[in-house]
Amino acid sequence: MPSAAIAHMVTAKKADILKLLARRGCPICSGCHDELERYWFWFFNESYGEASVAAQYIASYGFCPEHTRAIARRGAVWPISVIYDWTLRNTLPSLRQTRQALGEGERIRFRALKRQLAAVQPKGRCIICQMVDETAKRLVDDLLLVLTHDAETQHCFRAGDGLCMPHFFLSLQCAQPDRLAGLRLVFDVQLAQLETLYAELEEYFRKSDYRFANEPRGPEQTAWLRAVQRFAGDTTMLAHGQEEMRDSGNSNS
Repeated sequence: MPSAAIAHMVTAKKADILKLLARRGCPICSGCHDELERYWFWFFNESYGEASVAAQYIASYGFCPEHTRAIARRGAVWPISVIYDWTLRNTLPSLRQTRQALGEGERIRFRALKRQLAAVQPKGRCIICQMVDETAKRLVDDLLLVLTHDAETQHCFRAGDGLCMPHFFLSLQCAQPDRLAGLRLVFDVQLAQLETLYAELEEYFRKSDYRFANEPRGPEQTAWLRAVQRFAGDTTMLAHGQEEMRDSGNSNS
């Protein structure tokens, strides 16, 4: 039996974990998406202007390409303009200084130049990537804890879609002595689902053979899309594949 403290933690986290398990796809991806949506709201309304936050995105020259595109899609013109105005204001002086250090000829102190070139490289990771990574670690830890001690959650996890491979590997990194039962379940479910996915891919190739081309098509036709979703955590591709399979079924009927 878990201690009173652990039982209290399980009770506190169980509802959120079950909510994520009720959705399609990797529950950790789903939870990270929810947290990211909350983050965008507070970022554009408040935190983008805080000195500590601004210092981070200025040091990294903004954000990673993925989150830069995501920011642009939000269409928050004023905050985005402020972010890049501050970034450029702080970046241009050091770039001008570095260009001056490059000089015009070949007679330069190359070691000093290398230090100057290194000094203008981005420092630190995209702050949004950091937030998503921290959220994923927290959710994986919560999942392993609840799976270790709650039968209902274990049942829901077995019936669900399992984890994408990045979050599966993260669960292995987050292993703790009091969460090993949960990790064993995650591993067993993941292995079983990967075996099924592999079998469906093999079936796809078999039905691609002209000798079996007239056999009814089934879930193996979207196995490649589910493989992408499994290895990249992209639930939108999974949804697209399901629609494609339905359309294919309707056209064959």
